Amino acid sequence: MYIRNLRKASPNKSVLKFVSIKTNKIVMCEGTIEFDACFHHEFDEDVVSFESQPKGYKYHFEGKELPYTPDAVITFKDQTKQYIEYKAIRQALKSEFKVRFKARNRAGLCFDELFSK
Repeated sequence: MYIRNLRKASPNKSVLKFVSIKTNKIVMCEGTIEFDACFHHEFDEDVVSFESQPKGYKYHFEGKELPYTPDAVITFKDQTKQYIEYKAIRQALKSEFKVRFKARNRAGLCFDELFSK
């Protein structure tokens, strides 16, 4: 389990800041898709809170243990949480992404079981 730091300067990533009245926090977004999604979460009445780059976890893929951090975690009124991965449709439709995403989700289900107690 680890946390990615978007505050670290990097020439390879575009970091945007979304000011949330709902959460009373600044949400650091890695790109415009994440930034745009914040508007939806901010005004969705079923969403209680949302945060960017929650705790990450390791998953196994092709014999390797790889790190993964979801783009966001959303908490709803009924206190359920959902991890979100934002991708452009052209990326989400790639077969390699689909296979990796399934492996990440399997690991994420185990991750949730460990930390929900």
